Amino acid sequence: MKYRNSIFIKEAAADNKGAALIVVLCFLVLVGLITSSAVVISQINAKSLKVNADRTYAAYIAEGAAARLQWLIMSDQTKFSDRNFHNFRTDQDDEQVRYLADGKTKNIKYYNTNTHVKVFDMASGIDISGSNPSRKLKSMAQMYDNDDEEKDEFEIFLDCLKDYTDRNDFIQLKGMEEDDYENLNIPNLPRNSKLEYREEILFIPNAKLFFKPDKFGRMSVFNVIPPKGLPKFNSKINFFSADKYIIMDKCKVDSEEAEEIIENRNNWLNSDKAFSDFFEPDTIGMLKRYFSFKESGFYTLIVKSSYDKVSPSRMLIVSLKISKAINTNGNQYYQYVLY
Repeated sequence: MKYRNSIFIKEAAADNKGAALIVVLCFLVLVGLITSSAVVISQINAKSLKVNADRTYAAYIAEGAAARLQWLIMSDQTKFSDRNFHNFRTDQDDEQVRYLADGKTKNIKYYNTNTHVKVFDMASGIDISGSNPSRKLKSMAQMYDNDDEEKDEFEIFLDCLKDYTDRNDFIQLKGMEEDDYENLNIPNLPRNSKLEYREEILFIPNAKLFFKPDKFGRMSVFNVIPPKGLPKFNSKINFFSADKYIIMDKCKVDSEEAEEIIENRNNWLNSDKAFSDFFEPDTIGMLKRYFSFKESGFYTLIVKSSYDKVSPSRMLIVSLKISKAINTNGNQYYQYVLY
């Protein structure tokens, strides 16, 4: 009996050692997993902090470069008071860098960081800030004369826009009022007042069929709507800020002809040749009739910067009035967007 008990005790001790070994091994695996997880989380946090730090730095650089660009434009205004494009040339000579609203890419070095900047005139499109913007857009219907379906969709858009901004509850023939927006699960619309910002027009049914943001994410086919307290600006649409749809509307040309005008405009901007080398006299006369080649004094500045070549970039878009000299009101900002 004693012999059997001794064997039983030895077997139990062996089993306990095996269980203890399994517990220890599991503990070591758990510690390894926790350690590796901590390392991975630490690396992720470090990379996230680096990305956020680089983005923050790029934002500060963009804001600083935009401020410097304003001074450069003011300096250019002082030196060249006539803001017409002399003989349609953007540069006076090879040594003088001009800061005109021509949309041409320029480089500004700000704290040893290269930034890419573009200057446009703020008068880029149609003014929809009034109480009846549909009337301003009605002329664009002629672009769809050859497509009955598109023309009908555009007329629906115009009627909906009319209902969106008027102060009554009478529905236009193809329009929409409050009940119709609720059925679309878009409550609290229509505004029944003037538009407060130009992107708001995308709330209007069918708007996305005809108007899309430009490559900078702006609805530049429309002018910036002045915020409350800032004066309204009235200016003829600047040729260098006009997009394809504006050129089609004003010049009564088709899409292909408008794209050709824009291509010639870009080729001229990137050359040192005269404007007449890219456009026929009749075309120049037409463009001068419908567009302005003179700055309005209101600008849109587009600044792109990054910490280095591999870091994420930030884009700052600022629309403002720039005077020739600092006054008590300072430069008045109409739009300030940081991407």
